[in-house]
Amino acid sequence: MPECPYCSNDIKQEYFDEGKFCPFCGNRLPGGEEQQTFIGRKIGGHYIIEEKLGEGGMGYVFKAKHTMLDKDVAIKVLREDFADNPEAFERFRREARNTSQLSHPNAVTMYDFGQTDDGLVYIILEYIDGLDLKAIITREGPIPEERAIIIFIQICDVLEEAHEQNIIHRDLKSENIMLCRKSKQKDFVKVLDFGIAKLMDVGGKTSGGTLTQKGVVFGTPQYMCPEQVKGEKMDQRSDIYSLAVIMYEVLTGNLPFNTSNPVDIMVMQVKKKAPPLRKSSDLKISSNIEKIIHKCLEKKPENRFQSARELREALSTIASNFITSISSKMPAIADDKIKEKIKGDSLDISTGVKKVPGFKLINVDGLGADATGVFTKTPVKIGRHSSNDIIVRQPRVSKFHAEIHFKDNKYVLVDKGSLNGSYVNGKHVKARVLEDEDLVELSKRQGLKARFAIVNPDN
Repeated sequence: MPECPYCSNDIKQEYFDEGKFCPFCGNRLPGGEEQQTFIGRKIGGHYIIEEKLGEGGMGYVFKAKHTMLDKDVAIKVLREDFADNPEAFERFRREARNTSQLSHPNAVTMYDFGQTDDGLVYIILEYIDGLDLKAIITREGPIPEERAIIIFIQICDVLEEAHEQNIIHRDLKSENIMLCRKSKQKDFVKVLDFGIAKLMDVGGKTSGGTLTQKGVVFGTPQYMCPEQVKGEKMDQRSDIYSLAVIMYEVLTGNLPFNTSNPVDIMVMQVKKKAPPLRKSSDLKISSNIEKIIHKCLEKKPENRFQSARELREALSTIASNFITSISSKMPAIADDKIKEKIKGDSLDISTGVKKVPGFKLINVDGLGADATGVFTKTPVKIGRHSSNDIIVRQPRVSKFHAEIHFKDNKYVLVDKGSLNGSYVNGKHVKARVLEDEDLVELSKRQGLKARFAIVNPDN
């Protein structure tokens, strides 16, 4: 049974066929004939619309082909009955603006925005050949924690960049998270649809004018944070709540709050505590990830993680535990060699502070930042963005390219879904336990080439 594109309630097909109004939210439903008129149409001089991919409350998404480059793209068009609506046009334009400001590899790339001579408004976007999380869960069931945690970290990465540019998404849901294959990485995340995103000022308040009528709440009830339901001001912590709902759904196959009545769901978002994850699923879910999700689902924003980076770091700690567990079973790790170099922790006699082993970056080629010294905290973040621990000012290194996790006298390279990949001794890797002689490359061309070495605290 199809869903209303506005409120996500199941509606009989006849309501769409006859262009009726949704019995739940009262919005007019798009009819089939309106969509078909776009097939075969040329947009922007070079793009031929080939097939429909989906639809939302304000428009349709089509797959199209660039006629000269033979390249697939996605085209989002504003529904024709909204073309003369200044508020709808502004919201559509704002989506294009927000999307164009994001350069993160886990964000969708925008190519163009425009309007045809007959008034059709469109956005040309990167075509994503993959499935959304909702479809994957429906087809495969809950996703194991070891796989899911890498997906969650990538979502945090792109949200961190968006929030740093004062953009909040406001409509995060599993349908807006696409998984595709890129650079041989199977679960490469793309976060879609900043259609109702708002800009924040430095104080965290939404700004840029309001595009909603008083008393009207935009979003999807199952993923709404309490402050969104109540019509209060939202900030980056609002996205963190919605992401927690997605994490809950991915790991259990269920939503924390879900009934047939969207009003009841919104009341639950404000007043009811989410059920424990491990009671909602027969799958093995660690207590650590459950604690993280429930913290994100706190009703008061000040009780949640305060930033996407803070949440990502908590998730990365769990990921490093998984990687360490896996690496202990890998025959390639030279345990004897490491044990010879690390004699154990010791105390600094002058301060009485316990000294711990760490690692350093050596034999650097192409590094555009000072990375001398010993790293003892984990993870150590590497990339072009200024928030990284090791900043690499090379054009083919991603903003958040990779991390080094150090634990139990072993250090592990973890690629963060970078655009140009991470390599160890010439082999493309997602995660790899490192030895001192391994050559690490962030991008095979115009990137970082380096070796890492464990440092004994007594040396």
